[in-house]
Amino acid sequence: MGDVMAAIIAKTLESSAVTDLIGSRMSPWADHASSEAAGLPYVTVQQVSGDDIDHLTGHSGIADAVMQVNCVGATYTSAQAVRNAIAAVWRAFVRGNVTTRAGTVALHSASVEGVSDAPRAPTTGRDAPRFVNILDLRVYYST
Repeated sequence: MGDVMAAIIAKTLESSAVTDLIGSRMSPWADHASSEAAGLPYVTVQQVSGDDIDHLTGHSGIADAVMQVNCVGATYTSAQAVRNAIAAVWRAFVRGNVTTRAGTVALHSASVEGVSDAPRAPTTGRDAPRFVNILDLRVYYST
């Protein structure tokens, strides 16, 4: 499943509206420490569900994945701006581009399924608060 995550990150970072806000600070959640160390705001991505799609004669070759995109900023406004820029990328993808290639993954379609907020309190007296705006993204893909 790492291939689809890499494809989503690569496709998102093609947008100057996104990179103007975060540079290249977008990584899988498992690598979030490297994004966080590079500064704010940053984005992490994690797959929260997904499965292969079958039809009557067997596997279709297509799978779906629901990705949680966590946009982290020093302020609510900065995290929200990143989330909105990423949502715009994927809403535009849904409207016109049916299939694109990003690495070894064909992304067939995508939809923004929800947004939410999750402010994170400081964990020690020296930590600064972080604001997290979350976007849920469903993609259909094949490898």
